[in-house]
Amino acid sequence: MGIDDYYYDFVGAPEYYEEYGTDSYFVEAQQQIREIYERDKQSVYYVRQMQIKLEKDYFHWITYNAMVGLMKIGYLTDIMIKRETGTSTRYFIHKSNRYPKRRIGKMEKLIEEYSDCTSSAKMRQTCL
Repeated sequence: MGIDDYYYDFVGAPEYYEEYGTDSYFVEAQQQIREIYERDKQSVYYVRQMQIKLEKDYFHWITYNAMVGLMKIGYLTDIMIKRETGTSTRYFIHKSNRYPKRRIGKMEKLIEEYSDCTSSAKMRQTCL
């Protein structure tokens, strides 16, 4: 009895397999994200920030996929900021936002401050 005699769980989808429509939660999340950006087109959000903002309504992966979907259709633009430590943050801005660097700079300073283990005694204890 060889390996070919076993049943494989990961067989290809049959030809009659139907494409499923867009998930309603995904569409609702996209609409809610659009409303947030329409209120302030100069706003800048990083992925985790938006996920937490909408976590009462949507799972984190739904929020992430909604943001990426809005980026793919051209509604949002993403900016990836890489740090010397090897970490990075992905920011999303409205397509009409032409000057996001100042806000991103402020957010980066906060992220670095709270990510730095040497910033306070309490933080040093949690980083050890």
